[in-house]
Amino acid sequence: MAFQCPACSHDQVSTVVPAGDCRYALCAACASLYLHPMPDGGEGLPSGAASIAGWAERQVIGRLRRLGPAVRRVGANVSGRALCEAFELHTLRADARTAHVFDAIVLMQAIDRSAEPGCTVQALRRMLAPGGTLLVLTPNALFARGVLALKSRGRPARDDIGDILRPATRKVIYSARGITCLLQRNGFDQIGIRAAAPDLSGSTPRWLPVGLYLMSRAVQTLAPRTFLNHAMICSATRKD
Repeated sequence: MAFQCPACSHDQVSTVVPAGDCRYALCAACASLYLHPMPDGGEGLPSGAASIAGWAERQVIGRLRRLGPAVRRVGANVSGRALCEAFELHTLRADARTAHVFDAIVLMQAIDRSAEPGCTVQALRRMLAPGGTLLVLTPNALFARGVLALKSRGRPARDDIGDILRPATRKVIYSARGITCLLQRNGFDQIGIRAAAPDLSGSTPRWLPVGLYLMSRAVQTLAPRTFLNHAMICSATRKD
């Protein structure tokens, strides 16, 4: 049976990873994880805005400010006091019909919820002004593989990715290669990724993702900006 990775469209699978009552396929090309079978639905542009603060909010503000003073109008699925004070912030809506209105878009912990991420990215691109920047924060696949490997053995694993065993929550968990490919295929370039884990193939010994996961739990409070973080931050520019 043919599989198709939602991130890179490759149809070869390295292995299938059990996750409770569902399964994740590991793409042989980009090392992203995706639910198989893929359930219908799943919104990559959730209505409403979650509240953020602390390190995450500082990272978002810092990255937006580095884009220059021209970035004022920002669409986001998150909100925070400092973020609202620094920029003209607007909540992203799944049913939005606006086009070319935002200087930048911030999407946190959402692209992985979409069963059709290509459509989600295209919708975001339409909302961006020419040359606008998309900033995405999403879980990384290597960290998820460590969590799943431990849980499959009945061992406890702290799940900072959030409800990874619930198919309705995380449909695609991207590697750095996977998120890069998804954005390139849907009209973005100048892609930069921070805190990305290595893209390890399915032939990688099973203990390695587990070892990196356990290491991340030990040092995350000391080094949250390294690839050992559970999430990666990706920025990309709308290509015209």
